[in-house]
Formats: sequence, C-alpha cells, structure tokens
Amino acid sequence: MRINLNQLAIFYLVGRHKKMAEVAKILCVSTPAVTMQIKNLECWLGFTVFYRERNSLQLTENGQALYAAIEPLFCDLDALERYILDLIQAENAILRLGTHHLPGIYFIPDLISHVQTKYPKLKVQLELDMECRLL
Repeated sequence: MRINLNQLAIFYLVGRHKKMAEVAKILCVSTPAVTMQIKNLECWLGFTVFYRERNSLQLTENGQALYAAIEPLFCDLDALERYILDLIQAENAILRLGTHHLPGIYFIPDLISHVQTKYPKLKVQLELDMECRLL
C-alpha cells in the first residue's frame, strides 16, 4: 500500500498547530475525522506520532523525525500555491515549475488541474527531474 498523502497533510497541519480541533476547522471537517486520519497513519507507520501534553499535542521522537522530513515539502507547496494565485492574475501567463518526481507525480498534477480549471488561459510548464513537459 502506498502512503496516504491526505494523512500526511493532516499530520503536517496537526504538527504545526498542535491542536486537532484547530486543524479540523481549517479543513472544514470534524475533529474525530482528523483524529481518525492520524490513527490510521500511525497504524500504517507502526508507531505513534503524537502524545498529549496538557491541552496540546506534542510530537514523539519518531513524529519529530517524520515532521522534519515532510515539512520542507509542504512549505514548498504552500509557497507554490501562493505564487500561482499571484501569477494567475496576469493575462496569458506561463507558469514554469521544476520539481522532484515525487511531488511532481503526487501533488503537482492535482494542483495544476485545479488551477487550470479556474484559469484556462494559464499555461503550465512542468519540469520533472530535468524532463520538461508543457501541460
């Protein structure tokens, strides 16, 4: 089974905000839905990623290592989304993206599809591991 990227995204947000209820509000889902995704991720990983401390959650040692590994990816995706939103204001803009194949395969195509649905004039050029394609 491949890793569930939605679970990783939820893990990233909970790791950043330290409260499942806050993440639930951000995602417009219930707190139990967030909790269930974290539990499913922990089940798949075979280790816990959070422990409760007073009114917040803290990352376990394994959780800290996982968070450190995925934080750059999600920060880059946040920055990319802000950049795209700024860019699409321009008429007939071309967006050139270069990325490692993993986010290029799993994250970027959905983002590009969503953006191009809203902004059909936007042309996107994606470079995956030095291979350039015009979408």
